[in-house]
Amino acid sequence: MAELSLSQEEIALIEFKTHHQAKRLKISASSTRGLVLTAPKWASLECCTDFLQDNARWIRKQIQALELKRKEKSFTRDTEYKTFYRELKLIPSAIKESRSLITDTKIKFYYDQNIQLESCSKSQKAIKETIIEVLRTEAKDYLPQRLDYFSCLNQINYKSLRLKDMKSQWGSCSRDNNINLSIHLMRLPTELIDYVICHELTHILEKNHSKIFWDKLENILSGAKNLDVKMKNYHPEIFI
Repeated sequence: MAELSLSQEEIALIEFKTHHQAKRLKISASSTRGLVLTAPKWASLECCTDFLQDNARWIRKQIQALELKRKEKSFTRDTEYKTFYRELKLIPSAIKESRSLITDTKIKFYYDQNIQLESCSKSQKAIKETIIEVLRTEAKDYLPQRLDYFSCLNQINYKSLRLKDMKSQWGSCSRDNNINLSIHLMRLPTELIDYVICHELTHILEKNHSKIFWDKLENILSGAKNLDVKMKNYHPEIFI
């Protein structure tokens, strides 16, 4: 049975979270969130690890399936893709090396017309790097002023803001009330950007996800629970 044991690298792919209503350990897999282990408050790390190892065969199968799905999702010439301000245009051209042109409304990516775009890993990587560059610019332009709006409106003071290329979460709030926001928020609808911002601001008031937290978040942003459900359709690591 030893060969079936999960490696530390495989376990690191699993998101751990606790829930006050959870009565048992539960693991789920989705193309947007990946693998998530939900545990009751009482569950120890040892208990969680044993549970994962008991389900190693199923977990490894899900990891492989999710990896395959991510590989299948490649940019093609006909891909329709938008960031907050801009639309991506993939343009086959008589060039050997790809290049990009970023305007106020467009991300124009020129690539060698003789290649198969969806199977060219170099081009796929270059497209994503171009998008990340755009997301970083858009995030600097939009997120600080939106955070300040909700901060002032609700009289909740944060210490600092950092914008990061975070691939595992949309945002976080430290014990010292420093807020981190993912630049990938610029790929979300406006209402969900506001939800993440308000979610992290609420953590300044309540450092957990208790009923008190959700009540306070609902006071700040009506319909927060419904928006939280919608967030499950997105993941910062999945571009398309």
